[in-house]
Amino acid sequence: MKNTRIIGIISVTVLLLSTITIYGYESSGNKNINNYEATQESTPSVTTIPATTTPVTTNPTTKPVTTTKPVTKPTTKPVATTKPVTKPTTKPVTTTKPTAAKPKTTTAAKNNVKETTKIYNKVKSISLDKKAIRLNKGDKRTLTSYVKYKKRKKGVNEPLIWKTSNKKVATVSQKGVVKGKSNGKAYITLKSKITGKTVKCKVTVAKTKYVAFTFDDGPGIYTDKLLKALNKNNAKATFFVVGSCVNSHKTQLKNEYKLHMEIGSHTYNHSNLKTLSVPQIKKELGSTNKVVKSVIGTTPTLLRPPYGSYNKTTGKYAGVPMIYWSVDTLDWKYRNVNYVSSTILKETKAWDIVLLHDIHQTSVDGFIKALPTLKKRGYELVTVSELYSLKGKKLKNGVMYFSPNRD
Repeated sequence: MKNTRIIGIISVTVLLLSTITIYGYESSGNKNINNYEATQESTPSVTTIPATTTPVTTNPTTKPVTTTKPVTKPTTKPVATTKPVTKPTTKPVTTTKPTAAKPKTTTAAKNNVKETTKIYNKVKSISLDKKAIRLNKGDKRTLTSYVKYKKRKKGVNEPLIWKTSNKKVATVSQKGVVKGKSNGKAYITLKSKITGKTVKCKVTVAKTKYVAFTFDDGPGIYTDKLLKALNKNNAKATFFVVGSCVNSHKTQLKNEYKLHMEIGSHTYNHSNLKTLSVPQIKKELGSTNKVVKSVIGTTPTLLRPPYGSYNKTTGKYAGVPMIYWSVDTLDWKYRNVNYVSSTILKETKAWDIVLLHDIHQTSVDGFIKALPTLKKRGYELVTVSELYSLKGKKLKNGVMYFSPNRD
């Protein structure tokens, strides 16, 4: 009985072990199958195409030939993409002119300076528009040179050099502009560089009052006497000439111009321009310009309408600045030397434009009598144009001017 139980237990045990073994095998097999299927799903399908190569026939006795082509060194240099530069067989032609041979030079005996005669036009004479000037410290005045040359040749004019004897008193630019620096005296010299022609101007820097004296209705028989006095006193004036008087007094007009006085127009017949028609105004002014130019080679630079009578039409056809006055001496009315002289000395102030007439002897003599006193009082007599220039004002055509202090 006991053995029977033992056998039964053993049989049951064997049966259980068999069952467990079979179950474990199936579980393991299913797990491996699942892993395989998962691997197949995650791996993409790839179709492999076999490469086709051209078979290379080789000589069994030689080394096999590689499939890549050997790189061979070119036997010649590669051709450049740019055009090669060839060396010219002849010298290139330059665009600049070849340097000319140096001209022959001679030596000026007086100055011992080498002179290139083939280049320069030599100076024959030099003159200045002023022999002596007076100005305030800080003021500027311009000296104008007049140069005559010997037989002119092709080339440039001989150089001119401006110099001052005392830079502390007055300086001068190479354009002839003199500037007062301090009170005193100096000389301004203009010299030709090669021929050594020289001209001088005396400069006095001191307290100065500028004034412009004007003379109407000439030229006349007393004009030369007036010019002589002006020149002696280094004074300038402005002459408003009547065209109809020019032909009978050409010498006087030429002398005015030669002494560098200013020439203005006073019409041809001393007509009241305000009462004339446009054609008549043109004729009065045009005829005067023509006759003046025929004598001195240039036309008047200013206009003084007779009687001081003018309007817009006058200004429109004037063609030059118009000049009135600030002091009327009435010399034409009171023809007395002492009256004219005393009136000038009494009425004249700095920057004035004074009216006189050079056709009256009393006017000329009265002015000459007053002139030395004017100089002692520090007056410097200048032209109308320079008077405005010293004041820093520029005259305009067709405009009437009375004095720099008023305009």
